[in-house]
Amino acid sequence: AGDYHLYARGTGAGLYRLAASVATANPKPVADLRPGVTERHQLTAATASAPVEGGDGDAGLFHSWRLRGRAGQTFTLDLRSDAFDPVIEVLGDTSLGRTIIARDDDGGEDTNAQLTIRFVRDEVVDVRARSLNGDEGEYQLSATTP
Repeated sequence: AGDYHLYARGTGAGLYRLAASVATANPKPVADLRPGVTERHQLTAATASAPVEGGDGDAGLFHSWRLRGRAGQTFTLDLRSDAFDPVIEVLGDTSLGRTIIARDDDGGEDTNAQLTIRFVRDEVVDVRARSLNGDEGEYQLSATTP
C-alpha cells in the first residue's frame, strides 16, 4: 500500500523498458560480523543476499552481516576488494523503519570503503558488503575497535 515514484534516466531519446520488482525488506544475513576478524567471501549473483538499487542509482549485489554493539562502542568498518568497487552500507532502526544510517564508497585506500560508526544505544545493525555496479568477486570485510 502507498504511493511509489519511479524514475527513468537515460542519455538520449528512444524506447526503453521499465521493470519493477519487490525488494527483500530484510535479507537474510550471511553471519555475525565478529570484531577483530577479517571475513573473506565471494560475492556473486548466486551468493548475494539480494540485488540492490542504490540511492545513487547504481545497481549492485550485497551480502548482509549483523554487527552487535553497545552504547558508546565505536567500530571502524573496512571493505576491500580487487575485483569490484566496494561500498559499505549500515542499516539501523530509525523512526522510518530499518534504513541506511551510514554509507561509504571510497573512504579507504584506492576505491576501497571505510567508515567509523559509534553506537548510541545497544543494538544490532546490518552491515552490507556491496559492489557498486553489480560486479562479482572476492572481498574482505572487517570491524575493528580503537
